[in-house]
Amino acid sequence: MTPKRICVVVLLLEFFLASTALCQTEYNEFVPLKSTLQEVQDRFEDSGEGISPGEVLFKLSSGHLLIYLSAGRCIDSPDGRWNVESNVIVRIVFTPGPKQKKPKHYGLDPKNFEYQGLARGHKYFKNEEKGLFFTTRKGRVSSIEKYPSKDQQELNCERNIGAEN
Repeated sequence: MTPKRICVVVLLLEFFLASTALCQTEYNEFVPLKSTLQEVQDRFEDSGEGISPGEVLFKLSSGHLLIYLSAGRCIDSPDGRWNVESNVIVRIVFTPGPKQKKPKHYGLDPKNFEYQGLARGHKYFKNEEKGLFFTTRKGRVSSIEKYPSKDQQELNCERNIGAEN
């Protein structure tokens, strides 16, 4: 292989790796029950669009990022009661744009998930340990959801109601 071809191959490989990493980080760098609305706003230099109380939508070049926020320590909200401050992310839903990719592109391997079934052409996969859920249609990811992982359940106020007595 000539040096010119090697250079082209290396550049293409770097571009591919950089674009894959970008897609993975757009939803993956935020952690339920740890990351805040302010962190997301700072990352995307955007305040997002309020959908309803506790829900903020960010329109990204690769798709949509919908975040669900805590209303405050052990205060009822659509995503349950969590012992975290208000505006802490409780759940994240990433919906890829029209150019949906295979799970591997997003760092997902269906072998590491429990198959949940098939409905309306969508396959559902869940990993309780990691707090991840995703759907595919025709082998392409149609949504990715991050929710509190198994080791974060001690922050669930509903599960700890009787634990104090």
